[in-house]
Amino acid sequence: MIELILPLYLSFFGMCVWIWLSNARLKDTLTLLADDLKDRLNEPLDVPSSFVEEIKDEMFNIVEDTLQNLSPPTAADHLMGTLSQLFQMKMMKNMDMNNLLPTGDKEEGV
Repeated sequence: MIELILPLYLSFFGMCVWIWLSNARLKDTLTLLADDLKDRLNEPLDVPSSFVEEIKDEMFNIVEDTLQNLSPPTAADHLMGTLSQLFQMKMMKNMDMNNLLPTGDKEEGV
């Protein structure tokens, strides 16, 4: 019995040590990267104002296009919403009848 369990325990212990070492290396690497990033952020960023204006114009165009393409829902949209809701209610009833949904009742003695 010990011949079966001992290799499992040793492999589990080895995996735990490997994960711990990997975690320590990852922590050190992330700390170095975070310190480097913090040093870089202390310096002011040189972003040309034309770039900022270009981004603003693009965002304005995207919002404007989206708002221009909006249209109020039609009768067909409302009909499809109603039919999908009825279909969903029917499917939920079928699932409940087939005991596919949990009922929330707790069994006594468990």
